[in-house]
Amino acid sequence: MKCKYCGNEMPEGAIYCEHCGKPVQMVPDYNVFDDEVLPSLVSDEGKKKKNNENAASSAAENEGASQKADGKASAPAKNVKKRTMVLSCIAIAALALIVFGTFYVNTPGYQTRAGDKAYAAADYAGAADHYINALSAHDTDADLLAAVGDCYTKLGNKDEAEKYYQNALSNDKSNERAFAGLCSLYAAEENYDGLTSLRDSAVTEAQQKAISSAYISDIIFSEEEGEYDDDQEVSLSSPEGYPIYYTLDGTEPTPENGTLYDGQPLAIREGETVISARAVTEAGSKGPVTKKTYKVTYQTPDYAMVTPDGGTFYAPTQVMIRYPSDAKAAIYYTWDGTNPTASSSLYTGPMEIPEGNNILSVIVIDRHGLSSPVYRGNFVFLPDGLANGEGE
Repeated sequence: MKCKYCGNEMPEGAIYCEHCGKPVQMVPDYNVFDDEVLPSLVSDEGKKKKNNENAASSAAENEGASQKADGKASAPAKNVKKRTMVLSCIAIAALALIVFGTFYVNTPGYQTRAGDKAYAAADYAGAADHYINALSAHDTDADLLAAVGDCYTKLGNKDEAEKYYQNALSNDKSNERAFAGLCSLYAAEENYDGLTSLRDSAVTEAQQKAISSAYISDIIFSEEEGEYDDDQEVSLSSPEGYPIYYTLDGTEPTPENGTLYDGQPLAIREGETVISARAVTEAGSKGPVTKKTYKVTYQTPDYAMVTPDGGTFYAPTQVMIRYPSDAKAAIYYTWDGTNPTASSSLYTGPMEIPEGNNILSVIVIDRHGLSSPVYRGNFVFLPDGLANGEGE
């Protein structure tokens, strides 16, 4: 195609001539040299040849030249009209493209793809904006809601992340992306109530797998907390088999300040002991702290049980002393009325009442060194000879 004004060749699709800068004439086969320049040259040559002719002929020639000039003047007007039409068409097409483009970029599909692209590029704020734009048309789309939750998690806005995750699950309780997002969020925050709620609400195999890797159960204690009158032995166990760290003063157990439980029972002695224990995974995830309080107050041993309980006897008689067999205690006695101690005679079995008038004294000393009250009984043993007056 040639330029209408300068006649130079122009590339296909050009809007302006790169030589003269004039707008492109879009009418095919239009040649500015043939249509305008050549007729003008012919007209000028005719005028020179007839210049010496008579006035009438000259006037006629001048009139003809005037008519040709009028014809040349009408051609540019025609071209202006054509250019106006072409430019109008171009403007309409451009406006249509703008309208279509604006509509297209606001579609949920486009916004979702743009969000995925931004997320992959670690532009989490931009991705969130795109996903939220897509939600304007699909505000119950659980996947989009979960995607926004992921963006806010990456941005450190945990409150907004939790809101979008929960909204996603309220619209689709089987949504695995939102469920996994909440698992990670609650585990990082050590939100054990939230993890427990998720564990109870898991409905798919993938959700159950996600919560099993994030949820850590409470530690199980072999003995219930409370008050005891003797020592206790408490064993600890983790349902998932994770290592256990504990403290005995109520402080929070961690791998840094706690003691790694070795599987042996913990001995609880007199006084108050607070056992705090938690499981810690190999990856460092911490379970909830389970705390139990044990208060041990040793009780003074009761009286020993003596049979017979004193009296006068004329025949050899044995005395038996008893104390509950499950009580780890020792029994000590004297026959002369003095208070027995751990240095006195140790009772090992039934014993004969000594001859004469005796005061049997008995105490029980338990394994903690606590002594019972002293039992006292009067035992009189009169052999037959003394009873019949012999030896007086």
